[in-house]
Amino acid sequence: MRGTAQHRYRELVQKCCVFLWHRRQPDAATAEFWPYSGRYRYGRSQAKRSLSGYQKAVLDALQETETALTHYLKEEIRRQQLARAVDDLKESVRLSQLRYHEGVISFLDVLDAQRAQYVAEIELARSAAATSTNLIAVYKALGGGADATIAP
Repeated sequence: MRGTAQHRYRELVQKCCVFLWHRRQPDAATAEFWPYSGRYRYGRSQAKRSLSGYQKAVLDALQETETALTHYLKEEIRRQQLARAVDDLKESVRLSQLRYHEGVISFLDVLDAQRAQYVAEIELARSAAATSTNLIAVYKALGGGADATIAP
């Protein structure tokens, strides 16, 4: 793509130079014709600045997308681990209650297992919310939702 843009730029400059060359209005100070004066160099530097601005915008967008994807994937992995931990803790509570009814452990051990389960469930809910927020950030970084309309 870069070569194509440079090719189009060169063609445009050549067409302008040919058109202006035929008019032959010399610059009195330098005794040069306009196509070879500083204005031509100014146009080239303006194009280079525009190109570098475009490249910076593309690199910034890529960095934002990569960051959003990284945050999303890390939080999704954490959410899956917490979901497995909650399932394990539910089984632990069930076994604790069974052991309590058999008289092997005290009720305090059952309460401690339930407390651990509830803490893990709260963390799972927070992680699910963070995962959703990070997924929205990914969609925004990829340009989604810019022209979204609300359906009736």
